[in-house]
Amino acid sequence: MLRYLDFNDGFVSLTHGAGHPSDTFAALLTAAEINARSGRDLIVATVVADEVFCKIADVFDYLGNGIDASTLEGIGAVVGAGRLFRLSQEQMVQAIGITVGGNTATRQGARARCPTGRPMHPPTRAAKPCSRSSSRETA
Repeated sequence: MLRYLDFNDGFVSLTHGAGHPSDTFAALLTAAEINARSGRDLIVATVVADEVFCKIADVFDYLGNGIDASTLEGIGAVVGAGRLFRLSQEQMVQAIGITVGGNTATRQGARARCPTGRPMHPPTRAAKPCSRSSSRETA
């Protein structure tokens, strides 16, 4: 429901990528509730998460390196939630490492065209979307 009717933000980075830092809010709201944090703590954690996302997006050409913006959103969420959990510096570094190591989303599924130049197709054709072997399309 957080993205209902896309009532969320959009950010265009200096590296020409884009994303939605507010996608971190569900994780932050949960962390705040679990830890009985104040509304002020939640707002600060939200600002921290947004700033982390935006700063990384501004200095790292993630699209050019084949990385999806959701990876940066994950890092922002971990840092914001880590603040709400009052993680130590070492725990925060480990948490960031866990999310980057296990949740780095590549842009392979988001490409508009296959390397062969053919457009991507819906999931019904996902098994061979870039195949050159067949001259006929099958659903």
